[in-house]
This record gives sequence, structure tokens and C-alpha cells, in this order.
Amino acid sequence: MEQFQDIEKEHVINAYNIIAEKFSETRGKPWDWIESFYKNIEEPIIIDKHRGWPRNVVPAKEFLSKNPKIICTNRRVCEVITSYITLIERTNHKDNFIDKELRKRNKNIDNYNRSMLLWEKYFSDPYRSMVEGVDKFRNHIHIVEYDDLTSNPKETMKKIYKFLEIDEYSHEFNNIKNACAEDKDIEWGIKGLHDIRSTLKKVSKDPEEVIGKKLVKFFERYDLKY
Repeated sequence: MEQFQDIEKEHVINAYNIIAEKFSETRGKPWDWIESFYKNIEEPIIIDKHRGWPRNVVPAKEFLSKNPKIICTNRRVCEVITSYITLIERTNHKDNFIDKELRKRNKNIDNYNRSMLLWEKYFSDPYRSMVEGVDKFRNHIHIVEYDDLTSNPKETMKKIYKFLEIDEYSHEFNNIKNACAEDKDIEWGIKGLHDIRSTLKKVSKDPEEVIGKKLVKFFERYDLKY
């Protein structure tokens, strides 16, 4: 337990204290450019992807809609980290953004350091945004569990349409086309980072086999409770 507390202090609490100073400057700040940003879109429904939406319901209500609706996808933290590390090991590209950062910090390149860097620099802030949103604005947020989407996609999509209060669409889950591929995979140094499989199914490795039991146990405390 003491080991976990040391890990949390180094990679979670200290990191959060550093970035928290800027939260008050950004999360409730009026967005005077929002209206002009959307003014050329004729469609009545806009879905705008951003990890910061859950904590920004107040400005969203002020500038966008009196009833903003936020869809949050949720998955066990250890599984998300495992998926990144699996891609790194599969592509074996030494200039991936994680190992590159570890070299800058003069840290060993191993799955422990990879896991903690992913959490500290990339996952902890979206996680806290989601926790804050669920705590303060639950009626504006619909949570989609990864396991529900992969095991029962039709029912999961029905719930999304019901939350959005729009007509349902008939989806094909065995012939999915990737219409949102991102060229910046090259910049991230991880080939296939934004690939979408043609069939919706869970193919992930067991996190314990990739990052070990201790880290799986450590990250359990950050799995979203709601």
C-alpha cells in the first residue's frame, strides 16, 4: 500500500497540483469565438469531440445550448493503457511519443514508465474532467461503456439516440468504414493509433499480461464510479 501511495504522489498528485493552477483560467472561461466557429454549419445537430466538455457544461449552456448533451465513452484505465502499449510493441517504432518523452526525461523505457507517463501526461486530466462532469452535471452526460458497446452495440446505440432525443439510425457493425482517419499518427509515432476495425468486437490483451498485476491494481482506483 505504501508503494502505491508513493506512485500516486509522484505521478498523480504532484502532476495535478502543477496543472491545476491553470484550470481556473480555462475551464470556465467565456468562449467568444464559439458562435463564429459553428456559424457555417447548416446541420441542426453538431457533435463536437473534445475531452474537456464534461467539465465545461456551464459555458456550453451559456454559449451553445440550454441543454447540452455530452456522450462520454468509458473503459477501465488499465485497458486503455494496455491498448497503447500493445500498439507500441506491435509497431516497434522507437520514435513513438511515449518512448520519446521517456528518453527526454532520462527514464528507462519499460511498460511501468510507459504506463505512468500515459496516465500522468495524457489520461489524468480527461479523467478528472469526466469525474467533475459526472459529479456536477450528471443529467447532461450519457456514459457509454466500452464493454457494452462491443458486446451489445445495437442496444447501446439505441440508448444514445434516446439520450440525444433524435431518430434512430440502422447501423452496420460488421462492415465499418473509417471515415475519420488521422494523418497525425505519423507525428505520434504509432502506426494504426486511429485505425478502426471493420468489425466491432473486443480483441484486447489481458492488462495483467502487459502491465502486470500491481499496475492493474493501482489503476483500479481511477475507474469511473457513477
